[in-house]
Amino acid sequence: MAAIINITGRLAFDPETRNAGSSSVTKFKIPVDTGWKEGDKFTTWWLVEVWGKRGQTLQQHVGKGSVIQVWGEACVREYGKSDGSTGYSPEIKNASWDFTPKVREESAQGNAYASQRAPAPSGNAYGAAPTDHGDIPF
Repeated sequence: MAAIINITGRLAFDPETRNAGSSSVTKFKIPVDTGWKEGDKFTTWWLVEVWGKRGQTLQQHVGKGSVIQVWGEACVREYGKSDGSTGYSPEIKNASWDFTPKVREESAQGNAYASQRAPAPSGNAYGAAPTDHGDIPF
C-alpha cells in the first residue's frame, strides 16, 4: 500500500525532462516550509517525478516560481554523501499535478471571493430542516 501525499508550492527550478527507456520522466523540486515561528521553521525539499505525457505537458506550461499542486506516492530515498555519511531525500513518485487557482486581489467592497461562497444553509447544522417544537406536547 502506498502513502499518498498532496503538496502545493512554487517550483524552485525549471522542470527537466529526460528519456527513460520508452518513456520520459520530468523532475523538479518544490520547497515546503513547516512551522511558523523562526526557531521552529524548516524547509523540506521534495523531489517530484512526473512520467510520460503528463510530465512533458507540465514542462511546457510551468517554470521556476510557478505555483502548482502535486500528489503522488511519498517515499524517502537514501544516498551516500561525499563525506561518507548517509543522506535522505523525500520524493514524490508517479506524481500527478494541477494548476492552482490564481489569487485575486481584494476589491473595494471587501473580499473578492465573497460572491463565490456557498449560500448560508436554510436549516440547522448538517442541512436539516429548521426545528419547530411548537407541536410537541411536552
